[in-house]
Amino acid sequence: MQASTTSILIALLLCSLSVQLTAQATYSKRYHFNLNSVFFTSIEPVSDSTYLVLGVVTDTIPPFWGATLSTLFDEQGNVLEQHIVRDPQRNVEAWTKDHRADDRIYKTGYVHGNGIGALLIAFDLDGEPLWEVQQEGYQDTMVFFRYDDMLVLNNKLYVAGYHTYDEGEWKYEVLLNEYDLAGNLLTFHSYSVPNWRNGAFTLKYREEDGLLLIGGVIDNKNRTDNNFEKYNKLWAVDTLGQLQWTWQSAPGEVQFGIWDMVLTPDNGLVIATRIGTEFYVHPTAGELRYQPCVYKLNADMEEEWRVYFRYWEPSTANALERVISLSDNSGYLAIGRVLEGFPENDPDTENVSDVGGLIGKISPAGDSLWSRLIIHPGLPGFREDNHAYDITETPDGGFLLAGKSSFSVDSVASQQGWLLKIDEWGCLVPGCHLVNTVETTPPTALNLLLYPNPVQDHLYAYLGPGHLPAGSKFSVYDTNGQLLRQQAARFSDATYTMELNALPAGLYVLQLQAANGQTLATKQFVKGL
Repeated sequence: MQASTTSILIALLLCSLSVQLTAQATYSKRYHFNLNSVFFTSIEPVSDSTYLVLGVVTDTIPPFWGATLSTLFDEQGNVLEQHIVRDPQRNVEAWTKDHRADDRIYKTGYVHGNGIGALLIAFDLDGEPLWEVQQEGYQDTMVFFRYDDMLVLNNKLYVAGYHTYDEGEWKYEVLLNEYDLAGNLLTFHSYSVPNWRNGAFTLKYREEDGLLLIGGVIDNKNRTDNNFEKYNKLWAVDTLGQLQWTWQSAPGEVQFGIWDMVLTPDNGLVIATRIGTEFYVHPTAGELRYQPCVYKLNADMEEEWRVYFRYWEPSTANALERVISLSDNSGYLAIGRVLEGFPENDPDTENVSDVGGLIGKISPAGDSLWSRLIIHPGLPGFREDNHAYDITETPDGGFLLAGKSSFSVDSVASQQGWLLKIDEWGCLVPGCHLVNTVETTPPTALNLLLYPNPVQDHLYAYLGPGHLPAGSKFSVYDTNGQLLRQQAARFSDATYTMELNALPAGLYVLQLQAANGQTLATKQFVKGL
């Protein structure tokens, strides 16, 4: 029996190694750096093999303020250098977008605690902070003030953001501020639609007409608790800050706001947003729940196409954070998160939902090419939250994604930075794009792919499309048939992460089982030393 088991182990080891040598290296890693919480919010390639990841942490130094983190990684996810920007009197949180210009990377956000202000930080390419601006509010009654995006043009920094203040009635204004490259404020401008909330999220420069395009939102949530109106909004201004024109989405549809956008070769825009539906949580109070959406406007600001990304139900958690234009002109990649709501007849109903990272590709003509969901399933009673904040292309044709992963295990930080390497098809498990995407109900079998195999710590399991019965689970068995661990499997056409550090080296079996005990899929894997 021992000889047979050993032969299987060696054969499986050689087979899996031969497959993996031909595939791009992929991984999903979490980082806590011995801090209370870590969020990765943006990523910039520094060279062909190094990446600067920026984010926010909760410090371990009393009084536990939020701080801004910069970490230089190699392509395998190893830390090369790290810096933290702290303030002893308030939170310094660079949550929002970054921009690279030559040998500098600029990052935006806000500060709060002892006063409220916007934040702008400049880093060198290794993540060393060069200077920092904590821009104080322009009004004595300032309530909120943040910067969201910036760009470098004519040796100046143009920074977009918004602020809120009380002047007998609430004021909500979009801002465009101009700095020199040393961080000195030169001018500032504000734009708003009176009696509406105005917010800015992204900034682009359109060379064709020399205009700065500020993407954001207006809504009436300052005046009502229901019957919400919410529109995507564009402010087009020249480099002197003078408003030239505005555009907003059509009435009758709730649009969350232009969270990110890219310019197209025909001077149009591809916009990342979410489309909302109002649900009444009280007879006089509504709540907006959303579907992730990308659409294109042509140069005349007319909608050409629209794509909704996969989701299971409208939710406040559904979001798209970034959209990028791919360097090979094959289309656009959008990332964010979606809520995974669980069926009422799921045995683990005390865990009503998890949130998974979402990655999707769209062709230049607006065809949805593929979408991927990466899940770190939760324990009963806990909610997992995996959020993709930023993504960049890698030299091997794949992508590196930065985000955060919140999970229900004992650790230094339950909220950790998330670094995800996927291949050109968005697969964490190589070959996931080759699985038949046509669902059959009921299926004769569900395709199951494992990677890496052999595995050291984290095993990634891609479950292909098809009907997955409620209450299904992944079960890990040793060669004696002993059950070692189980993990919920709630959705097909999704990738699951399994932490296997505690298992000794050896041969194991992963089974996907329905609630009634029926085996839906089976794969062997090797746990290495």
